[in-house]
Amino acid sequence: MNPPDHTQIPIDRLSMVRTITDMPLRSISFPRVTIGSLPEIVLLDIFEFYIKAAGCTHQWHVLVHVCQIWRYLVFASPQRLNLQILCSTTTPVKRLLYVWPRHLPIFVSNFEQHSRGPVVDDIVAALEHRDRVCRIDIDAISDDEFGPLFTVMQEPYPALTDIRLGVWFRRGLVPSLTDTFLGGSVPQLKSLTIYGIPFPALPKFLLGSHALVSLELWSIPYTGYIPPEAMVKSLSTLTHLEHLLIVFESATAFPDQISRYPPLSTRVVLPALTHLTFRGISEYFEDFAVRIDTPLLHIGLLDIRFCFNQDVLDIPHSIDFINRAEKPEITHLKLAEMSFEHNYAAISLYVERGDYRVDGFSIRAECRALDREISYLTQMCNQLSTFLVGVEQLDLRQDIFWLQQDDIDSAQWLDLFRLFPSVRALRIAPVLQPLIAPVLGGLTEEMIMEVFPALHGLHISKVASSGQFLGTDPIVSFTTARQLSDHPVALHDWTCWIRS
Repeated sequence: MNPPDHTQIPIDRLSMVRTITDMPLRSISFPRVTIGSLPEIVLLDIFEFYIKAAGCTHQWHVLVHVCQIWRYLVFASPQRLNLQILCSTTTPVKRLLYVWPRHLPIFVSNFEQHSRGPVVDDIVAALEHRDRVCRIDIDAISDDEFGPLFTVMQEPYPALTDIRLGVWFRRGLVPSLTDTFLGGSVPQLKSLTIYGIPFPALPKFLLGSHALVSLELWSIPYTGYIPPEAMVKSLSTLTHLEHLLIVFESATAFPDQISRYPPLSTRVVLPALTHLTFRGISEYFEDFAVRIDTPLLHIGLLDIRFCFNQDVLDIPHSIDFINRAEKPEITHLKLAEMSFEHNYAAISLYVERGDYRVDGFSIRAECRALDREISYLTQMCNQLSTFLVGVEQLDLRQDIFWLQQDDIDSAQWLDLFRLFPSVRALRIAPVLQPLIAPVLGGLTEEMIMEVFPALHGLHISKVASSGQFLGTDPIVSFTTARQLSDHPVALHDWTCWIRS
């Protein structure tokens, strides 16, 4: 059989569909059509849809066992159908590689199964076919299994485009990936994800991986620490990089002191970067952010989470970096959300369109005491003051399972609230109401218009048994004082807003 010539099949499928859908149902004749009468180009369309809908590339196995014609069509279109041989912990790898055509690329995966013995041997056997391996996804392995896999991956993999490698079950120190990992560089590599494995040789590796589109470094341990200036230098050649994630294992993953280098005269431009996630200490991101420019990075795709080693929060370069990101007009940032959780506090800003929150960004500070959370949020909001000028809705949230009722000085809350002069709607989570209601109710006549001067609506909870608003006495004191100042505030049920 000759290969199908798609140019000789004059089928305008779109026009055909439009013609049929425009006809009355009764006037349409439905001739009986068997699958064997379909043109090869239509069969390929069906095959492609089936494989994509299945969500896994190895579903082509089903197709090639139907008949010889389908088998021929599938193997004649390896690129269109993205044919790959899956070598996993559930397949007989050594036999499988000699059954299917030798030219098909290999996808090596352990499907997140933690096993011993023959399973690791099968994965190693697949990795030894270095000229055919196109994807590697080995995750959730233990440190004692990592040794044999690391040993076999010391030579080049010229066809490799995606690799994900992670160690979740650590009993001791995980061996570091050295400069011989994958032969030192992978020119065709598009995606690199490393979890919990030290890779101090990463800067050198990246200099030879120019095609990289996605780089994710999860749970970077202390032994894998890379200084910010070295990280930026290694990223400078990645002109196609769109997605960057840098997450450190903990605050202990950093040296005792990160040296602050003076800002460079020229920043390194990452021209394609659109997504950035960082979790680590603020000093590292400060030294990192001052060195880069990201003209396509949208503020809505920026996620920064800091853990702090000091009480004073000083992040001028981070704020400047946010200001340089592509973003909506600052006056369009109408919604702010402050979260007080059991291990972090966060400020998030959004543009609200209908029932959706879009174009938002968030900065988190890891801490566990409520007074420190309020202090960090106040310092962050002070430095984000230019972003708060248009905020009209403020949501205060707290983890419902974290019922910490610390005695917080009301002055701390007031310092935070004064940073939102344009807020018209204030929504307070039920868990926070016993803490915040006395603060609002205790405002003196002179202070009543210093805190939330534009406020029109207050959303709080009602007591289910009585239907009365929670914390009625201080809330009544607050609303009465606002009424007397000729700036009334209406009360609304928090649960009604939750349902909407």
